[in-house]
Amino acid sequence: MKPGSCLFNRGIGRVGVILTLVSGLLLSGCSQASLQSSATEIPSPVAKAATPTITIAAGAISLTDSPAPISLSPTALATPTPQPSATPVHLSIPPTPTFTKAAGQASIPKAYIRILTPGPLSKVLSPINLEGSVIPGAGGLVRVELVGEDGEVISRQVLRFLTPAGQRIGINPQVDFEITGAAETARLQVSVDDPFGRIASLASVEVILLSMGDVEIYSNNNLLEPVVIREPTPNQIVTGNTLEVQGVARPSGNQPLSLELITDQGTVIGTRQATLGKVGPDGYAPFETELTYNLETPAWARLLVHEPSPRLPGDAAISSLKVYLNPENDQAPPSP
Repeated sequence: MKPGSCLFNRGIGRVGVILTLVSGLLLSGCSQASLQSSATEIPSPVAKAATPTITIAAGAISLTDSPAPISLSPTALATPTPQPSATPVHLSIPPTPTFTKAAGQASIPKAYIRILTPGPLSKVLSPINLEGSVIPGAGGLVRVELVGEDGEVISRQVLRFLTPAGQRIGINPQVDFEITGAAETARLQVSVDDPFGRIASLASVEVILLSMGDVEIYSNNNLLEPVVIREPTPNQIVTGNTLEVQGVARPSGNQPLSLELITDQGTVIGTRQATLGKVGPDGYAPFETELTYNLETPAWARLLVHEPSPRLPGDAAISSLKVYLNPENDQAPPSP
């Protein structure tokens, strides 16, 4: 059946043909208009908003692999490896315990470097959230390291703070790590150097690194200095070739302390070990020794007392101070 036959009889003449043509044209026009209308109803594509760029202002903390400052840029930020989720741990850090001094016993000062969390033997996933406070070393630098069971450094970063010299500040670096096994014991340590590159102070805690599992974060209940040098005193003038050293230490094991005397030029002019005495009611044991050094002309030097780590290679703590060595007592000391 031809188009339009439903409206007109086949016997209709030329009028029917004309009406049929007109009807076809009208239908064709409606179809085109419908297509045009449909085309105009397609929404225009919406432009995506630009990703915001974060600019780190001058004076912010710089994290570097060496004391030299490095400017951070978006290309330097690596995408973190997904880690198993853990239930947030809310910590309540108790106040530093106080001890009753026996007659003639000197007080123990608070630590130069204070690691608040994680505390000893905390179980941690990467990244470790370290919280503490410290007086930055030369150039405003603070070094944070994670040392593995074999003594190798797993992670190292250097924080630079633009603060006045001698001002205590809070630190909160994130320490990333990767281990091959399920768990590993490691030492998390914070240290600062003096202007001549010698370690001025070091503090640490042993933690258990986990590749997966549940975290267990403990607080550090003892924020007192682990090694205290009583004699000599800072910037003391020492004559002759023997340095008498006395102090107390909080034992972390059964190993003796190691002492060394280093000049500003980096020369080690004397070393010695000191055995700890009986531990007192405050948890500290005394030490006393004489350190003989080889020096012909007067010079400034730094006395370092190392407390070895009980389970891992390296030091658990280091305390130090400067002295002026004047073998012949023949001239006044210059400024330290």
